Amino acid sequence: MTHKTLVVTNCTSRKRLGASPVAFENSSAFRSLNHVASDWLRRRRGANCLLPAHSLYVGRAFSEALAVAGLLKAELSVVSAGMGLVSGSDLLPNYDATISSPNSALSLALASVNATPAQWWTALHSGEAPLAARIERCQQVCLVAMPSTYFDLVADDLIRLPAAAAQRLRLFTSMAGRHLVPRHLAHCVMPYDERLEGSEYAGTRNDFPQRAMTHFVRALGAHQRPLADARRAVAVAMERLVAPVLPKRSKKSDEELISLLMRGWRTCGGNSARLLRYLRDDMRVQCEQSRFRDLMKVVRTRLLAQEAA
Repeated sequence: MTHKTLVVTNCTSRKRLGASPVAFENSSAFRSLNHVASDWLRRRRGANCLLPAHSLYVGRAFSEALAVAGLLKAELSVVSAGMGLVSGSDLLPNYDATISSPNSALSLALASVNATPAQWWTALHSGEAPLAARIERCQQVCLVAMPSTYFDLVADDLIRLPAAAAQRLRLFTSMAGRHLVPRHLAHCVMPYDERLEGSEYAGTRNDFPQRAMTHFVRALGAHQRPLADARRAVAVAMERLVAPVLPKRSKKSDEELISLLMRGWRTCGGNSARLLRYLRDDMRVQCEQSRFRDLMKVVRTRLLAQEAA
């Protein structure tokens, strides 16, 4: 199928399905990357509680990409470490397979067979380059918004994208992500930086690429411009903004953060948003959202154990 406009974003760890997720069980049992892939594909096929991709994922990053796709009447594609490259209408199960954390089940499985995320992506697609192929079929502009971990995942795929297709490509990512974009596509990265946080499109690091894409489309209308003009429009917009001065926050270990969360639990009524602000604003400590979600699971488990004791 050929699409005039394409929006590509990454999946999220938060999902709407309440069913038990498809997940890896024992990373030490794998003998090779092909073994990891075949085991995962078998587990995927056994799932029967499904939602369309556009309804499955939760969070601002995905919501921003979904809104841009709707505004442009574009095809939505999702890069997923567990499902591969999927369309917004594809039916997916609840699953747990992320490369965003080195301690995730998938990351541990790949480490056990000395495989990289890019090699996993290739194995998941039987050696094909589905993202490059989908971008090449796009007739007009293709907007790709993903963090560095996902550009790392699809690095070998994008290397196979012909240079001729680059004129239609607009990439949105972090400073770290820029270094993972194949060299022949480096000029497709829109020059967004921390000055975006001085605009009405401010947010968290996790959703920076998608917020930049939203600004690109809604504030600048730059998706309608040629590649070089689009880059200049972003550069000019960034020059007009000033990055906010971030408060200094100390680093804490997981156990120290868990202790702080348990201490502030009652005051914040167990509310996740208030507890995150309590950590960052009251306690002045660093804690990214993905780490915070993992720690909250530990806190809830410990509090339940205390109540049962």
